[in-house]
Amino acid sequence: FFFFKQKTAYEIAQRLVGSEMCIRDRVKEDIEKEMTAKIIGKKQVWHWMPPECYDKSPSSSHFLKDNDLTVYQPDNQTIAGSRANISFKTGEHYWVLLFNPLQCCCYGGIINPTGSVHDRLATDEFWNLFTIEGYNPHGKFPGDKIEAGFYVNMEKKVYAVTDNTTKRVLFRSNFTSAEVVPAVDFKHVVAVTITETDGPIPSWINSPVYT
Repeated sequence: FFFFKQKTAYEIAQRLVGSEMCIRDRVKEDIEKEMTAKIIGKKQVWHWMPPECYDKSPSSSHFLKDNDLTVYQPDNQTIAGSRANISFKTGEHYWVLLFNPLQCCCYGGIINPTGSVHDRLATDEFWNLFTIEGYNPHGKFPGDKIEAGFYVNMEKKVYAVTDNTTKRVLFRSNFTSAEVVPAVDFKHVVAVTITETDGPIPSWINSPVYT
């Protein structure tokens, strides 16, 4: 004879609660993956590294969220920034960053892999480029949200900054570094989110610089 112990209602309830927790966690994980996919497209190619301060010490003012796709500062404190966990040595690359909002002392672009996030190549007045289109990031808060595009051609050593929304090239220059890394740094209450990491090269990328 085999005897089976009948489970109590409490034991059954415990197993159900455990199952519900697993289902809830799985649903939460699926939602997070879906949100990330909507932000980045179909795959996340790169993300932000932990923020850096001028003195190279860990930042206490800038933070990461959204699976490290966003670096942000919730209060006006100090200038710090983040570099990507990827570098480019060959080929053409185009990525898009959402600045929310665009403020003065916001900088985006490329750096030398061995340099600081503040040692920007090619341009030092990134935020000022957008005043050409009528944005006012100096003296207006919160400012406008802008999607800035960044282009590098590693063979031709060409770098460009665009307004990805209006499809205008705002800046174009040359650089000499054999390897570059996407980076941002900023002051004030700003969030910078990667919305496209290595997208198709825009057909208008070689158009004249907008003035």
